[in-house]
Amino acid sequence: MGNQLDETLYEHAEYNEHAGEPPWLDDRTAALVHAVTATMADYSEAQAVILFGSVARHDERPIADSEPSDVDLLLLVDSGSESGRLPLRREVSLHMSIGQISDCYRDAPREVQITIVQHDLAGWDPLFIENVARDGSSSYLRLLRPHSRSLVSP
Repeated sequence: MGNQLDETLYEHAEYNEHAGEPPWLDDRTAALVHAVTATMADYSEAQAVILFGSVARHDERPIADSEPSDVDLLLLVDSGSESGRLPLRREVSLHMSIGQISDCYRDAPREVQITIVQHDLAGWDPLFIENVARDGSSSYLRLLRPHSRSLVSP
């Protein structure tokens, strides 16, 4: 099922370490997304960041709403191990980095939710994968490694 991402997202994606955030995001939230993505690029296991959900579809609730939409990011990782899981120490390090960045941008009007998944998306709900493929195909996909496009290929 993960191969859907290869066809829909990676088809038009190019490795770009300076990809821009969606222009409809407010400046502070865009800076947070940029900081998260730039920091994740420092982790060799991180392969791609995909924006999905209402912000990706550009049908988000406005900032002025009592509950504005959050920003959903999917971080694809490749553990490089047979188990397919990141070592616990490395996973904790990723989460700590994300937390530290979020602390620096507490004034961003939108929360940024990051879901960390293995690049093959094994075990994930096919409907979720379909939604990410649909949402992410028209917005923000940042390949963090030049070879990331082949990660979910058959």
